Amino acid sequence: MSSDKPVAAGYVRLSQDGESLPDQRAAVNEYAEAEGFQLELYDEGRWESGFDSERDEYQELLDDVRSGRIAAIIVPKLDRLSRDRKDRLRVLLEMDSLDVPVHSVRLGRAVDLDDDHALIVEAARATGDDVQKRAEIEAATAKTQQRVARGAWHGRPPHGCRVTANGESITHGDAWSETEEILALREAGLSYREIEGITGVNYQTARRVCSRWGILSLLRGPLEEYRPAVVK
Repeated sequence: MSSDKPVAAGYVRLSQDGESLPDQRAAVNEYAEAEGFQLELYDEGRWESGFDSERDEYQELLDDVRSGRIAAIIVPKLDRLSRDRKDRLRVLLEMDSLDVPVHSVRLGRAVDLDDDHALIVEAARATGDDVQKRAEIEAATAKTQQRVARGAWHGRPPHGCRVTANGESITHGDAWSETEEILALREAGLSYREIEGITGVNYQTARRVCSRWGILSLLRGPLEEYRPAVVK
């Protein structure tokens, strides 16, 4: 059913600061209703870096705004749009030139760039978010490098495995029997599609399992745990 309400684009992106996607969606929807907008949600639905300006939903949102179909943008907070200070300021200025207000649920209002002081404040906020996130990335990179240097496991464990309690190794997980079956079927010459039909495990997942053949073969045999520093 058509609506006479102006269309607002709600944009949400997975956050690492504790604000879940369902919470972001609910906040944006509540704000849209209170402000009298018809909401169209642009939902990345997964983790996407705020420094990546090529995010699919983000680009679709910008295209729809430029087409004239969208009257406003609503975000839980401005860093959902972009963590990169230059990109965020560029988008805010472009939206201002298109007369498309950008609303922040956190601020409880639209960003006002007509006022010189407000523009300076937004530039400072964007810079602060950018610097903070880059510092977080640097700290996380340093921790990863430390783990690699001492030979500890890092990253997501393969399908069917879990990280041990000390966080240093990987071992059999709840779905280990699936992993063993995938490897055995592949050894028997079955295709990934055939493996999917037998095990119910998506063929792409089965392909990823077999790409870790060396590590997983060790866990099928003599090892109960795999730690990169122990077995090379």
